[in-house]
Amino acid sequence: MRLWCLVAKGMTDIEVNVAAAKTDWEEAKALADSLGERGWSNRASGELGLVAFLQGDSKRAARLVGGALLTSMATGDAGGQVRYLELFGNAFNELNRQEEALLFFNRAIKVSSDMPDMGFPFMAYEGKAQALTSLKRDSEAAAILQRALAESKAEHKQGHETQILILLGHLSLQSGDAARGIDDLQEAGRLGSQLGFYRMVAQAMFDLAGQYRRRGDLPDAVQRLQVGLAASQRIGDRYYLPRNLRALAELKARTGDIREAHDLYQQAEDVIDGILIHVPGAYTESSLLGAMSDIYLEDFRLEAQQDDVPEAFAIIERARGRTAADMLRTTQGDCRSPMPRGRSATGLQRYRHA
Repeated sequence: MRLWCLVAKGMTDIEVNVAAAKTDWEEAKALADSLGERGWSNRASGELGLVAFLQGDSKRAARLVGGALLTSMATGDAGGQVRYLELFGNAFNELNRQEEALLFFNRAIKVSSDMPDMGFPFMAYEGKAQALTSLKRDSEAAAILQRALAESKAEHKQGHETQILILLGHLSLQSGDAARGIDDLQEAGRLGSQLGFYRMVAQAMFDLAGQYRRRGDLPDAVQRLQVGLAASQRIGDRYYLPRNLRALAELKARTGDIREAHDLYQQAEDVIDGILIHVPGAYTESSLLGAMSDIYLEDFRLEAQQDDVPEAFAIIERARGRTAADMLRTTQGDCRSPMPRGRSATGLQRYRHA
């Protein structure tokens, strides 16, 4: 019974307090090991991998989630397979590797469909729709989201309903239906706040802020970002924090608050540097930098425009120091797993060029 409660608490805390979720799953794993519950011990390891990802340690995340997936496959734990296939798919989405993400989501959906009693694979459908939206395959994404939304309402899964509304908002904005997109995102923010799903609140506010900024409504954009940033910090989610800090820094720069903008960029850079320490290899690092390295470039541009030469050079030196450390680490240990041939390292090259 205690193990069951720890599992339920861990699943809940991952949405509201990452540090608490880590404690839950560590205790659940220790208890499962003592009881000889190998299946639950493996599930706990996989969830600790998700916690590691959200805290910025992608190397540990890959090891734990990968191990949990392989063990689930070896032991015939179909539910575990679906869960960790979904997590891998989400990770590839975050690294802008949508074609690879689709492979994991499609496999998760196939495993789930072969076992009807397992339940609807919401995360796989949500992740697949997100990937399809990024690939501009709007009609496919819309069909998947509508099916998932109907299932979430039928099963009273309000957390999944909130996430699906966010994805529908993305899709509507991309297709040019701004009014519908804003309505979906506002409803997602309302539901997320009501339910205490702070990660979803942060995402909805981030997207709303982007739309308000494009319309020239900077005060509303700043207000939404501040709400989203507070939600992101509340759950201890490091991976998405640089994105939110960067967005707020851009707005502060546009409204003339240069010093605060620079401070926000610096906070984002601190978080990124901490994350990069724990990436599993050069290819993953290049993908991560492709998504995040503009923060350094924008901060440099801001200081250069203000004729603050010492601070601008400090930013360059920070980037150069990161490059030197990466090259030394690659020479010493990563040369056995080079970047795959034919892959683009545009983000890394731009970062190093700075």
